[in-house]
Amino acid sequence: MTRFIRNSLSTSASFIRIGIVAIAIVGYFAAAPQSASATTFTVNSTLDLPDLNPGDGICNAGVALCTLRAAIT
Repeated sequence: MTRFIRNSLSTSASFIRIGIVAIAIVGYFAAAPQSASATTFTVNSTLDLPDLNPGDGICNAGVALCTLRAAIT
């Protein structure tokens, strides 16, 4: 009976270690930073206007305007 308890405890400890390692590996890849796109925008306005549609990859703060704020967003 004592041998059975020792074996089950060491087996469960092994599963816990494997689980912790698996969680660490998944967490590492989930938290790895994504590379930013290297898009170049020509800022042609000194106004402080936001982008009309942030995240679409187009700098558009109005009629043919690209402000610094719009280029960043």
